[in-house]
Amino acid sequence: MLTTQLRDLRSAGFRVAACLFLEELFCPFLEFLPFLIGSPFRWLFLKLTARRIGREVFIAQRVSIRHAYNLEMGHHVGINQDSILHCRGGVSIGNHVFFGQRVLVNTGDHRYDAADRTIWEQGAFYRPVRIGNDVFLGMGAIIMPGVTVADGTVVAAGAVVTRDTEPYSVVAGVPARVIRRRGQPTKHE
Repeated sequence: MLTTQLRDLRSAGFRVAACLFLEELFCPFLEFLPFLIGSPFRWLFLKLTARRIGREVFIAQRVSIRHAYNLEMGHHVGINQDSILHCRGGVSIGNHVFFGQRVLVNTGDHRYDAADRTIWEQGAFYRPVRIGNDVFLGMGAIIMPGVTVADGTVVAAGAVVTRDTEPYSVVAGVPARVIRRRGQPTKHE
């Protein structure tokens, strides 16, 4: 039985197949290059494989970006170490966006609703993730499939974002909820 990925690869166009081949070949090596040496090489690799990638993009070591053919990234983006971007469903990242360590952006998940069939048989689904401009994703934040992180949003460390955020909000928790608006003083100020 073929996996969903192998079935999809048979119907993929040349660009997608070439991108996946290059990812399998080069990403394990590129991910482990130290930051100062590796970041320019990782940017160059994305310049060749992603839909669009901007200027001044910094990608730390051990960052895993898969299905880059579905990635659009703006200018002045920093992705900290051990982060994972699964772009199969499409990921769009605006300008001036910062990722803390171990951020996960996920565009797909498995179907499991039918109890009379195995999860394996039910396949998977993919939905695009959009991350606006001037966004900070705190350490360990998880962005789920289909979510739009609005302009100016701050996602607290460890938050799981399961629905769209509001512009200039600070969200925290599991699932993430608005705890305040940017520009409002916090209790300790």
